Amino acid sequence: MATAGAVSMAAEPGDSLEGGRLAQRLGEIAASAAPEDMLEPALRAIVSESGAAAGALCFFDSRQDLLRLAAEVGLSDEGCRQLRAVRRGAATGWDIPLHGLLNRRAYLIDSAAQNRYVPPLVEPPGSMRAVVCIPLHAGPSPLGSLILVAVAPRTFVERDIHALEAPLGVLIKMIQATRRRGGEQTSPPAAVPPPAPARSRRWLRRNANGPALLPLWRLPLLSARSRRAARRRSRRAPPSRPPRSSA
Repeated sequence: MATAGAVSMAAEPGDSLEGGRLAQRLGEIAASAAPEDMLEPALRAIVSESGAAAGALCFFDSRQDLLRLAAEVGLSDEGCRQLRAVRRGAATGWDIPLHGLLNRRAYLIDSAAQNRYVPPLVEPPGSMRAVVCIPLHAGPSPLGSLILVAVAPRTFVERDIHALEAPLGVLIKMIQATRRRGGEQTSPPAAVPPPAPARSRRWLRRNANGPALLPLWRLPLLSARSRRAARRRSRRAPPSRPPRSSA
């Protein structure tokens, strides 16, 4: 747990991620460290090469249907608390990483500091500029989620997510080795939801060197006016009627 400024930023604000260099670096870590010792160095490499200020790696617990924090770099105390156990629909929790994992969606959240639904993942909270949540799968099986946080003036754009595909292929193999060493069961395949309308999604290209991060969803920052309008629409919606009895 540390403040956002505690992590050195390898990328300048206008730079894009060097995916090939990061994949090579992760491969070197995998070759030189025991499975149980390579996750934190791998996460540090991803955070450094991406220019992020903080990052987290969460594993999917198929028995409890939740994400558990496995490694973190630069998160605030509140960020660690929020990601320690991510459950679906928790009233006080942040379930976007789990939602993205189970629905096979990568989320890019712009203006994260102004988004009331994003917890203060770093200190100071107002420095957050962008958050990306990337699901990690081995075929149909959900393994976990990678969360990266950028602070001003750094941000994330779509080409940064493209560049992560090859490195994440290496990271997934590292996670599988760690889980095998720990004697964990492979997560069962998750049901794949029907695709969203084409007009509401932006697809990322499939990369032969790594897993396809499809699709990328941007979570818009709703204005106060938009939220009030949404609440008014929900109040005007007619109540559902129970089905008539055939008797």
